[in-house]
Amino acid sequence: YGRSLSLILLLSWGNFFCGICPLTLSRRLAGRLLGRPFRWPARLQNKWISAALFIAYLWSYEVLGLWDWPAATAVWILGLFGLFFVVEGFFPRGTFCRYVCPVGQFQFVQATLSPREVAPLSLANCAGCKTRDCLLGNAEEPGCPTDLYLPAKTGNLDCTFCMDCARACPRDNVGVISVRPGASLGRGRARGQGWSLDLTVLAGLFIWGAFVNAMAMSAPFVHAQAGLAGGLGWAHSAGFASAVLGVALLGPPLIFTAAAAGLGRVLGGSRLSALAGLRALLPGLVPLGFAMWLAHLGFHLLTGLFSALPALERALHDLAPNIFSRP
Repeated sequence: YGRSLSLILLLSWGNFFCGICPLTLSRRLAGRLLGRPFRWPARLQNKWISAALFIAYLWSYEVLGLWDWPAATAVWILGLFGLFFVVEGFFPRGTFCRYVCPVGQFQFVQATLSPREVAPLSLANCAGCKTRDCLLGNAEEPGCPTDLYLPAKTGNLDCTFCMDCARACPRDNVGVISVRPGASLGRGRARGQGWSLDLTVLAGLFIWGAFVNAMAMSAPFVHAQAGLAGGLGWAHSAGFASAVLGVALLGPPLIFTAAAAGLGRVLGGSRLSALAGLRALLPGLVPLGFAMWLAHLGFHLLTGLFSALPALERALHDLAPNIFSRP
């Protein structure tokens, strides 16, 4: 339910899911207990950790059957809480959201399609500001956890919709404004910036991952995977399933996006390098990936809308065996 509803909220409002993230409840406690003594290493100030964690999530979901293994799901959730506590305790506030959290990065990329964003209500009021409280905070409020300076900010990348900037602004000059959906696709977090290579690769994983996630749960794919294992004389094991998932997740994107970028250079007469062409191409495919995630998760939401009722009935029966008995 949560993933489906988060996509609907992204499409109708914005990154509301990050704004109510339960992980952040322990942020202040982590900072007080561990003191935040370190700076986040410069070599890790990118999205590669998030990309690796997203691949790990897809692997555990498909290979380990995370969707049907409550204990493993609990381990993932507890692991995220623990990782959040350590990162937010030892490093500056907001480091986990900006550089580590795979769920947050998913929200950031998809939120480029949202019709609303956090922004200054008047840039003229920002022009006279000397304290930059929206970024740096003040004695009452902490400011932006992901180091976004509102007058220079573009789109929803790295914006958690926490509204700390709005609370810190002494002029009440911050709000959620309406924008054209997709207007910030391909733009970085600040004016004049484009998508970096790490962000482009991460977005590519989210786009193609939507199709792989849906495909791996279909009967034809399961039968084909079993037939391939039998034809090769290999056991249908977790190792074999991991290899198939790796090829399905990484192979087609590398081949087809590289080919598309190369054809664009040849047919369009562009002098862009292959990587530059890739960075120009992939943002335009984000709506395609979003549509696949929405169709897949929306299907589960609608078909399982009342699936919680039998579980609730069973729980009530365990707690009070006579509650459903007839007089």
